Amino acid sequence: MEEEIWVHSRQLDPEEVRKTGCFTNLPVRVNKRDDIADSATQRLAVEWAEIMEGDRSKVGLGKTCSDYGNYCSYLYPESKPERLGLMTYLTEMAFIHDDVAEDMDFDGAMEEHNAFAQALDVVEDRGPAKTERASKMKKLLAQATLECVKLDHEVGMEIVDAYRKKWLVDMDIPNTETFQTLDDYLAFRRANAGAPAFWVMIGYSHGHKFTDEDYEIMKPVMNAGEKSMLLMNDYYSWQKEYEASSKFKRPGRIVNAIEFLMREESLSMEAAKQKVKNLILEYEDLCILEKTKLYKNNPSLPFHLRKLLEVCGCVVAGAHFWSANAPRYNSRKTKIEEEGTLGVTPLKRDGRSFKEDTKQCPTKRRKIQGPGTKIRPSADSGSQNGNVVVNGTTTEGKKIGVLNLDTVALDLTALLSPCTYIQSLPSKGVRSSLVEALNIWLLVPEKPLAVIKEIISVLHNSSLILDDIEDDSPLRRGKTSTHIIFGPAQSTNSANFLYVSAARSILSLEHPETLVILLEELQSIFTGQSWDLYWKYNLICPTEAEYFSMVDQKTGALFRMLLRLMQSLSPLVSTHNIEPLVRLMGRYFQIRDDYMNLQSSVYSQQKGFCEDLDEGKFSYPIVHCLSVSPPSTKNIILGLFRRHKSPTQQPLPVESKLQILACMKQSGTLEATLGMLKELEGEAERVIGVLEEETGEQNPMMRLLLEGLRVQPPKQGGSGKVE
Repeated sequence: MEEEIWVHSRQLDPEEVRKTGCFTNLPVRVNKRDDIADSATQRLAVEWAEIMEGDRSKVGLGKTCSDYGNYCSYLYPESKPERLGLMTYLTEMAFIHDDVAEDMDFDGAMEEHNAFAQALDVVEDRGPAKTERASKMKKLLAQATLECVKLDHEVGMEIVDAYRKKWLVDMDIPNTETFQTLDDYLAFRRANAGAPAFWVMIGYSHGHKFTDEDYEIMKPVMNAGEKSMLLMNDYYSWQKEYEASSKFKRPGRIVNAIEFLMREESLSMEAAKQKVKNLILEYEDLCILEKTKLYKNNPSLPFHLRKLLEVCGCVVAGAHFWSANAPRYNSRKTKIEEEGTLGVTPLKRDGRSFKEDTKQCPTKRRKIQGPGTKIRPSADSGSQNGNVVVNGTTTEGKKIGVLNLDTVALDLTALLSPCTYIQSLPSKGVRSSLVEALNIWLLVPEKPLAVIKEIISVLHNSSLILDDIEDDSPLRRGKTSTHIIFGPAQSTNSANFLYVSAARSILSLEHPETLVILLEELQSIFTGQSWDLYWKYNLICPTEAEYFSMVDQKTGALFRMLLRLMQSLSPLVSTHNIEPLVRLMGRYFQIRDDYMNLQSSVYSQQKGFCEDLDEGKFSYPIVHCLSVSPPSTKNIILGLFRRHKSPTQQPLPVESKLQILACMKQSGTLEATLGMLKELEGEAERVIGVLEEETGEQNPMMRLLLEGLRVQPPKQGGSGKVE
């Protein structure tokens, strides 16, 4: 029996829709559980007031609420009930950001945008949160995205990824003068509105992950629908934007198709509005035409795409209907006199949960701040007066004598170039995210927190440069390793300098204990690394206990260092034992890296296929395999590693790597490694729960960080690789 397309929504009477002044020609549908959407909107209003310390000026009863129904009930008409509240919360957050930025001048709006971008970047940090506001918004979004991931890990993480990679663009510009054509403007508005992320959210609301192939098939229909929605938004928000721009003495920041047409085509305001209205309907017609063509050219279109096709048109129409009637764009709209005129139940605003049975933990107000500082040459470094000496002559052409050679100062360009390069490579940002999550409990002030983040980043980058030299790794994060570009000697010198930079930053904290912490944990890092290198060079396989001790010192030391530094600078006198959590995180992070190196297609692209085997590294899977395998299997693996140690060292052939992987499969090593990761995950979640109970402070950022690292088993019947 074929599935029904319309399960969670009902259609509004087209005649009644038209009576409201809405001019869409597409069918309008509304989700049957409008009450859940409204509860989520109210939840954000309450939590925003709590987290943002009483700031309700831009929240009120919620931006998506109206007497005609919640905006998200039209935007996600076929959302499953348990997912509707989550999508509403995230959408409402964007509305608040839009309104806050709209009432600012351009500089203020950009500052607000940057805070919002930091908040959206809930897992992969692009740098420290630069404002207290960003940290607070980040905590709000972390809780919502955590619930998304808990409900559906695969698609939930895709939402996190879409926010990070598809919406973190320049969301604001001064005006439309930078665009030459209306198509250019609409392309910007598409990114500005987060359209790519929106379709991921539609998929999540349906409980389905759309593939790149799905999006390619749907592209003509989606493009037409998006343009109609974007122009519709401009049409109804015009008056609001125009009035907001008049608040500023300098020219307004109107970014609207009506303003663009008035300027570029010399149209009157009414003529420009009429043209936009006509374009809205033209793109609606194009949406219908492309849908018809798609059905004709793909008679066997799968159900999930047929449903998306139908929903696409209803989303366009629903957003249109809501915008035509909601107070957001129609402050003079009167309340519907008769209840249920359009078949939409009046909204109740007394809930805080995304689902009827959701229990919401109380939220306390905390501070999480900390802009980082970049390494830069000091004021007294660099060549004197900006002149460079070439063959005894300055760039000004003046001859210099031997007695004056000591006046020439060389700048830090050569020293910092490898550091700048490694810093430019993409990063998972785990340590920086861990600092932010821990600060929910520790409340380190903004300035010292920024210094701690910078110290950890500097030391981590130094270790990466040195690791790649010691392992002779050609790739790092999908790019050429630092020592391949700058040479091993210069890279080593620069990596060592970063320890000097970290020590200088420590001294700036003016806290004696912090220098002791730095030195103790640096010794731990070098000790752990020494055993890792010793086992590899001497072809000695450590026991599992020895392996964990090495990890606790090498990988865990940086995690432990950031915790100890934060505790030493925290204004709180805490007796809570957080050290077990960071030790678990260090172990989990290292074993996860060991596993992904062998099983992840993404790692293969970034570092090479099973690169750890090229190094002859005694990773956790190798340690396990050698400990449970018969002598014949041990001889194979150690024999291949011994060959790797020869003076004519070359990467292991693919066939040899596949042979080692076969040995691991035969011994059950990969399953055992996954099992160890699950065990560490479970224990970390338990410890987080204990700390939340002890501190009275929920920590969604910590839980989301763990979710973002969680490894999913390879799908049955697939390639066996983890994506």
